[in-house]
Amino acid sequence: MSCTLSEEGESKLQADGLLPRPQVIPSNVVLVGCGGLTTQPKFTYDLEIEVYGFKFVVPILVVPRQRDEFIIGSNMIKCVLQKMKSHDKYWELVSCNNSNPECEQFLELLSCIS
Repeated sequence: MSCTLSEEGESKLQADGLLPRPQVIPSNVVLVGCGGLTTQPKFTYDLEIEVYGFKFVVPILVVPRQRDEFIIGSNMIKCVLQKMKSHDKYWELVSCNNSNPECEQFLELLSCIS
């Protein structure tokens, strides 16, 4: 459910000077992955991110050994969808009946395919 960042992603953002001071996570916080593997996040950052034109300040967990540089959690997706429903672009994307790549990517996001 949470937004997560790989250590590689964290390094890139640090190199570009885009990360605030990290916040230490209590040792009892554990993440469970899709395969049932557990891991403990290294740090958390409150970052401003933009998705589909909407800006949010979101807590981002740094997860050791994560392959993807950044994963948008369902907590974030829910907020984005709530904001998007008040715009025509949302309704255009969910009702598309052509092969527009932007539409396909959005529908894959909604269906949790990617």
